[in-house]
This record gives sequence, structure tokens and C-alpha cells, in this order.
Amino acid sequence: MLIFEAWVFGELTTYCLAAVVACLILSPVAAQLPPLAVGLLGAATITAVAAFGLTIRARLAGAVNPTAGGGAGHRYGRGR
Repeated sequence: MLIFEAWVFGELTTYCLAAVVACLILSPVAAQLPPLAVGLLGAATITAVAAFGLTIRARLAGAVNPTAGGGAGHRYGRGR
């Protein structure tokens, strides 16, 4: 995960490093869980990091929320 982020974006973010540290801290607990639960926790961690990274990058870029309206209805024939 860290190598991918460094390769694609050219930087390492603190939330990605925090996710890796959290996984390392929780690894003794994961040894006692069933494999499916460990896989789900890993997938949840990666999903949370990806979602957080996406929102941070969108805010930094000044992106507009597409669900807030903004005339999107005119593209699809509504609002005429």
C-alpha cells in the first residue's frame, strides 16, 4: 500500500502511514481471529484509507460535490 501510493502519487501521506501502524498494532489480535474476519478487517482498512484519501484530494483540488445540484439536471433532459 505504501509502495503503491509512493509510486503513483509521489508522496506518502500520514493517514496511510497511520493505517499501516494500526494494522501492525492489531496484528496480535488478528492472530486469534478467523481468517475471514482478518480479511474483512484488512479490506475495511484499505477501503477507509482510499475513501479518506479521495476526500482529502478532492477538497485540496477544490472539487464540487456532484450531488449538490449545480445544474446537472439540464444535462439529462430534466428542468426544461
